[in-house]
Amino acid sequence: MKDYAGENQRILDRWMDAYTKKLGDNYEFAEDGLMFRGAIVSDGANWRHKPSGTENELWSKCPIRILYLTKEQNGGDIESGDYGAWDVRADAYHDPYSEPAENKLFNYRGGFNKNLVYSLYGLIKASPNHYIEFEDVNENDAVHYSDIMPYARINCKKIPGGPNCDEDALADAMKEFGSLLIEQINNLDADVFVCCGNKYKKNAILDFLNNNGYNFKEPEDNESYDIWYDEEKNKIAIDSYHLSYYNYARKSMYEDIVRTYHNFLRKHPEFINSHRK
Repeated sequence: MKDYAGENQRILDRWMDAYTKKLGDNYEFAEDGLMFRGAIVSDGANWRHKPSGTENELWSKCPIRILYLTKEQNGGDIESGDYGAWDVRADAYHDPYSEPAENKLFNYRGGFNKNLVYSLYGLIKASPNHYIEFEDVNENDAVHYSDIMPYARINCKKIPGGPNCDEDALADAMKEFGSLLIEQINNLDADVFVCCGNKYKKNAILDFLNNNGYNFKEPEDNESYDIWYDEEKNKIAIDSYHLSYYNYARKSMYEDIVRTYHNFLRKHPEFINSHRK
């Protein structure tokens, strides 16, 4: 069995070494990759997952591997000093004021948590013959699935930004460290990429993939411009806004991701069964 998690960490270590040579020790770095599936513990402010040691096995056997590609971590306000990075892989989306077993969603940060948890649940449950409407998502079930199902998250820029992403800084980082970014993406070998980089009808993350070995094209029978298919690699890329985009309705965000995927499956039912059993 491939050591996805171990190789991911080795790539991150090389990335941090590159930043240390460039900036010394004066930087924050947000590690990411396969989400930890271990016990949920409190760090004093939030509920967090521990590594389980089973991440590789779960990812190897996962019928459809889902990878969220996002821009950068919101590290807070640099000027006030309330700024820092954390390990994305440990994220849990539980309300810190309730017990984890209650599966209550911590709905904050511009809706990021709700958009991720709902869309992940919808993608996992989708099939050629089944689609869960946004209004029918059971929030507690969705939070539970975000704890137990294998999936991955990668920030394209590893040094956190503030509440709003500086698009020029993102582009510079993706250019400077693009070889490490594509190595990290390729190592995980996901089947569905949710590319959360849409800006003025242009998705920088999707463009990055197509400039680095992928060939995502709009299917001829596509019902929406939001989905792209690499026929040779048998992978899907979904064109999405950032999950914390506050000017966009939660239902619209969900439908852009999940209904788009479902519509593709209706016309290409073989995709759902063409990966590992």
